[in-house]
Amino acid sequence: MNFQRLIKYYDLVDNKHDRVCSVVCSLISPDFRRRGIAKQLLGQICSDYASRDYHYIEAYPGNWEFSCEGHFKGPLNLYEMSGFKIERKLEDFYKI
Repeated sequence: MNFQRLIKYYDLVDNKHDRVCSVVCSLISPDFRRRGIAKQLLGQICSDYASRDYHYIEAYPGNWEFSCEGHFKGPLNLYEMSGFKIERKLEDFYKI
């Protein structure tokens, strides 16, 4: 696991030997929000990492209402529209 902050969430790790691409955050300038940029970024991430030696891609969107700034992990519907499924609901976020 390269992103050290995720290590504190030990319940996120299903198998420590899995190679996982974790989408942890993306920030879109307020002037450019609601233009599909986050969807394009997620699509590019999925495309780039599909050809690499990863077992799967996961993300951790929050599970309550946020401001635009609070959706720095991406809103749940962004991932659902891209084919991600909820694996687990945790205290503050979903693991998808």
